[in-house]
Amino acid sequence: AHNRHTTFETVSAHLWRKFTVARGRAGDPARTALNVTVDGRARLAEDSLPRGFFGNTVLTASAGTSARDLARGSLADAVALVRAAVRARDRRYF
Repeated sequence: AHNRHTTFETVSAHLWRKFTVARGRAGDPARTALNVTVDGRARLAEDSLPRGFFGNTVLTASAGTSARDLARGSLADAVALVRAAVRARDRRYF
C-alpha cells in the first residue's frame, strides 16, 4: 500500500491536467504549477515544537512542469509530480 497513490494525489493531478487543457495551454512550453497545503505538524520531529504549542503548522508544496509536458504526459506522470512535491515537505525541510 505504501507505493499506491493517494486519492488526493490522483484527483489533484487529474484536475491539474484537465484545467491546463481547458485553458488552452496543452501546447504551451511555459511552466505550470500546482500548489497544495500540507500538514507540517505530522512531518515534524516530536520535540520540534515547544511544549504547549497551540496552532497550525501548514506548509505549501508546489509541483511544476511545462504545460505541454503535463498535458501530453500520463495521469501517472502528473500524480508522481504531486507526490514528490508533498513528500519533499518532510523533517529535513525544517
